Amino acid sequence: MTPAGNDARVSVIVPAHNAAGTIFETLESLLAQTYDGWEAVVVDDGSADGTAAVASGFAERDARIRCVSKKQGGVSAARNAGVELAHFDWLLFLDADDWLLPSHLERMVRVLESIAGFDAVFCAAARVTPDGHRINEDFYDEPGDMFHLFARHAIFPIHACVVRKSIVESVGGFDSSLRTCEEWDLWQRIARTGARFGVVREVLALYRMRQESASMDAFQMLRDGLRVINQGHSADPCGSSSDPGHKDRIIEGNVVSTRLSYACWPAGLVLGRGEDARHLLELLGDDRDPQLDPYIVAQAIFKAALISTGLVPARWGDLWTRIEGRIDEFLRALEDQTEVPELATRTRIALKEISREASRPARSLASRATYTIGIDISKPLPDVLAPGSAEQLECLVEAEGTYIGRLDLPICDGFVPGYVIADAIAAEFAWQILGLFFEHAIYDNLTVKREENGLSLWREDACLTETLPVDERSLRDQVHDHAGWTVFLQEVWDRPVWPTSHFYDGQAVEEPVSRRGTSDGWVPVEVSEDIPDLEVSGKELRTVLTVGGVAIGQVTVPVRHTVVSAHELRVALTTASGMEPCRAAVREALLGRPLTEPLSLRERLSSVRDARLGQENSGLEITKELLLAPGATPAFDPESFAGERLLVLGRRAGETMETSISRRAMLPAAAFEDLLDLAKLNGDPVIEAHGEGEQPARTIYAPELISPSSRERGPLASDEVRE
Repeated sequence: MTPAGNDARVSVIVPAHNAAGTIFETLESLLAQTYDGWEAVVVDDGSADGTAAVASGFAERDARIRCVSKKQGGVSAARNAGVELAHFDWLLFLDADDWLLPSHLERMVRVLESIAGFDAVFCAAARVTPDGHRINEDFYDEPGDMFHLFARHAIFPIHACVVRKSIVESVGGFDSSLRTCEEWDLWQRIARTGARFGVVREVLALYRMRQESASMDAFQMLRDGLRVINQGHSADPCGSSSDPGHKDRIIEGNVVSTRLSYACWPAGLVLGRGEDARHLLELLGDDRDPQLDPYIVAQAIFKAALISTGLVPARWGDLWTRIEGRIDEFLRALEDQTEVPELATRTRIALKEISREASRPARSLASRATYTIGIDISKPLPDVLAPGSAEQLECLVEAEGTYIGRLDLPICDGFVPGYVIADAIAAEFAWQILGLFFEHAIYDNLTVKREENGLSLWREDACLTETLPVDERSLRDQVHDHAGWTVFLQEVWDRPVWPTSHFYDGQAVEEPVSRRGTSDGWVPVEVSEDIPDLEVSGKELRTVLTVGGVAIGQVTVPVRHTVVSAHELRVALTTASGMEPCRAAVREALLGRPLTEPLSLRERLSSVRDARLGQENSGLEITKELLLAPGATPAFDPESFAGERLLVLGRRAGETMETSISRRAMLPAAAFEDLLDLAKLNGDPVIEAHGEGEQPARTIYAPELISPSSRERGPLASDEVRE
């Protein structure tokens, strides 16, 4: 691959101290790169072996490699010296005992060239044991702003990232006062500026597991790591950001919990060598956290102990027999320190589960058959036809230029409909997307009042929140978390001045509304329409809640005195449905159209419902035998499946909304016989649009098709209305 221009070229900085035994493989990995737009600056940091001679030999072979020598000053000083000598606009820091896979630079540069605005790009990495086995690292693969991650821990090894030279210089380069954790410190300071990180979801960087490396000095590692964590949870003393809005960024959350969790990693290094790790807790002072997660403790000890001994996870059993006593000593001391009940016992159980999981054959990250697409939720969501080899659809989701997150979906029979993608996006990101919408539609018009103990938020003449304490986050970040749910309920139920409590108290208000009679059947209730009082002859009222005309579940309401008031019904639906109306409202009213469109959430839902009612009832035949609750009709676009053999599976009423039962899905067509038998056995609704004995081309699970159980299949609701 030939570079597109100088902006895409990379200067590789290689600090080296007494690395004669490993630097050969490091530099060979550079010469093997499929991308040739690079230079290497090898900084010999006062070596006393043949490091300089090996590096000079490579410089004679390839003019892109330069060598300089300096008095020993540590790895940070050596890297900073290399940065000063770098000619190109992008940097990669490659230690002299690590190496790159051949496509590393090509894959990284391709991202930088294709997506504007990234200040760095990182890839997945793997450790290599002394006997040559590869162990993939945990991989955080969300691109964008990563300060919230780097404030807590290091995310990737140093040579897994290509970074803009100017941003390294702007934050002052590496801190030479840190003996360990210096790369974590650099990434944290860079992320604090608001830098955006891109990602390559492939293992391209390899590094050795060596007991003599600096990262094996557990005491120093803990001391330096705690310093970096404290820095990430404090205001930036340097104000290093070029963006004034980022200069005082402070991560929210419990710094004590982060410190304690991190301490378990250097402890694991010590424990792996069969040594006493209890003395490390002295550096934590009086830190206590009764909520510390035993699983996090176990994960850190498990991985670090293996690293310190150069063993693969499958050898944990052998290691455990040698270090079990030391681990128990440390866990009991940690339990006393944190005051977590039964921490030692619960961590031992978690260690067993982790070791059992680790013993299963792992699939290489690089071997995933993944098809990646970008989705802007402000535009219609597409149906996706994927290549035949693809098993997983990766969706990079954004809203009008604002990155939201990444979503993985299984690919069945080479196809993922937009109907399923929309549901998955809403299920994962509804709260975030709702916040973006309310930012335009609601939050800009709130009144902020300063109270004695903080701030309060007002909409019209109604206070939305209790007094907000002034915390580290900006007011804009706090508004949605504190007031968003109240605003959502006010919007969908059209009660803009009600406090949250009114939506959960059936006796809170009395409203003069119309009254409607109903038989002992089912009643559809649409959130975007006014609700009447209902006269009911039976002891309970069975309702189907719809959002934008799409059924999301069934709620049974007890009947007192033959009438269920509109407000009692509203409270029952709100309480029983949890977050599902929010997910459905985002899916039906916000996805696929601009967030800035000048309509309220309720108006959007109403227009969607009207449009759905105005459509022909698809080419799918809903037979008389298929008795569905009112409002339970297919929500997907039948034209997407025109002419195809189709099997559609629905659900029975009464199943909980806040579970996977509410999520749309494509299912393997080859499994249709088993799926059909199971659906009929359970009494689930089924639509078959394929010939008898034929395998359908597509099998869809449509949770909006809700069928009463056999005992409930009686007369449906009447439409008699009484004013």
